[in-house]
Parts: sequence; C-alpha cells; structure tokens
Amino acid sequence: MIGINEFVLKVYHWGNDRQINQHSTPFAQLCKMKSEAGELADALGKNNLDEVCDGIGDVAVTIVMVGVQFGLSTDMITEVFDRSCRIDEGRAHPDTVLAEALARLSHNEERLFDFVCMQSSGTDTDLASIQATLVGAAYAVKRISEIVGLAFSACLLQAWNEIKDRKGFLSKSGVFIKD
Repeated sequence: MIGINEFVLKVYHWGNDRQINQHSTPFAQLCKMKSEAGELADALGKNNLDEVCDGIGDVAVTIVMVGVQFGLSTDMITEVFDRSCRIDEGRAHPDTVLAEALARLSHNEERLFDFVCMQSSGTDTDLASIQATLVGAAYAVKRISEIVGLAFSACLLQAWNEIKDRKGFLSKSGVFIKD
C-alpha cells in the first residue's frame, strides 16, 4: 500500500522530473482530469473493477497535478486528500451514490475551470478556495472506491506503478504525451 503523503510527493517529483510542474498550465491539467474522470465513468458503467481502480488512481494523480499548477504546496495537496473524509449518506442505492459522486467530481471540475477563467482575466484566486474545491473532487473518488469495495490506497498504488517509469514529452499546450 501507499500512504497519501507518499503518493503526493511521488507524483509531485514525477511531474517535476518530466517538466510538467514547470511548463504545464491549470487548464491543461484540468483537461487531463476531465479525460480521466470520463474513463472512470466509463469503467463504472462497464462494471470493470480493474479499470475503476485505474480510473480512481488516475483522477487522484490529476488532483495532485492540478493542485501543483494552481500553486498549492505538497502539504496543502496532502491535506486535500486528508480532509476528504467520508460522510454518511444513509442507505441509498449504490448506483445513486455513484451517480452523486460522479456529479460531485464533475461539479468540482467545473469550479476549477472557473478559477482558470478568473486567473486568465487577471482576477485573484484564493488558494483556500481552490484547495476546498480539490477536496470535493478527492472526496468523490474516495467515495467511489468505498462504494465499489476498493481500497483507495490500492488505487493510488496502481496509478503510481503505472506512471512511475512512463516516458514521454510535454506538448506545446502543456499536456504530457506518453510514449
């Protein structure tokens, strides 16, 4: 297993080593988050637990990378995952809870895109608000892992093992393109 702090630090250094942290943008990383969330939704629809685990971990990677692009420290990003604790939602049908978690993830992605627009127009954005929005996204993927019976830490480890040796290049738009 892998702990949250270790995962955040490893992903941060992975992004740094590939020049993503230095040369990407919040918009590029949010587009990647949106893509990974779509793959997660597709895996849930197919009821493919291996792909669901992969998707949860991949979204977690993008949460770290988005946080970096908005200027959050690794401690603040670790806190994003630590603050996204479980909220008891009663005995709702699992499909309802999954749909609500995906909607929450999508809603928080949209809020993050709003922050990009604010920054692009020269409006100051407050790191606490960005962090709180990332908490909502992290909560969603942690809740999905819980509902489908996957250990969140196992999903993080799977994602780390998948990307740790990945080679590629950074496109002009700031997206890492894997070889």
